[in-house]
Amino acid sequence: ETDVPRRDEARDDRLLLLGEMSLRFHHATTEREVRAAACACITRVLSADHADVTLYREVTGDGEMVALESASEPVGLPPPLPIQGTAFETALREDRAVIRDAVPPTPINTPLARMAVRSILHVPIHDGDRPYGTIHASSQRDGVFGLSDAALLTQISELVSANVARIKLLAETLRARAEAEEAS
Repeated sequence: ETDVPRRDEARDDRLLLLGEMSLRFHHATTEREVRAAACACITRVLSADHADVTLYREVTGDGEMVALESASEPVGLPPPLPIQGTAFETALREDRAVIRDAVPPTPINTPLARMAVRSILHVPIHDGDRPYGTIHASSQRDGVFGLSDAALLTQISELVSANVARIKLLAETLRARAEAEEAS
């Protein structure tokens, strides 16, 4: 007689939601739509109160970085936010998932600050080999995220990166086709 492992219903639910997310990505025609689709599903597959995708850029030669755009703030963030010393910066600079608990309050008026976040998980998203932002999940409770959550969010970030690349390639193809038709 062999013990058969019980079906992991939570895992099955996560896989179904990842499938749903893949369908949403397939129908997305802009990078913003891809980021919004990811955020909509993350709070359903992780124990998160909030999810977001934030892009960044370096603003000085010494590597100072600022957050530029957030999927949850469609009108834009307040003036570009410095990110030095944050989990966001660590995820970008070290190109790895970062989990932080007991997140201290911040005086900056952002969605995370308004939520009184206690736990956060950041995973970089890539344009080719270069990280250009993070996808993150946050909670108002401490100790919510673990390594399995980081692995799942890494899979989601890879889907985001692949679909953004697909959209960029499609736009370039359409632009080249239009230029060729115009030239002929």
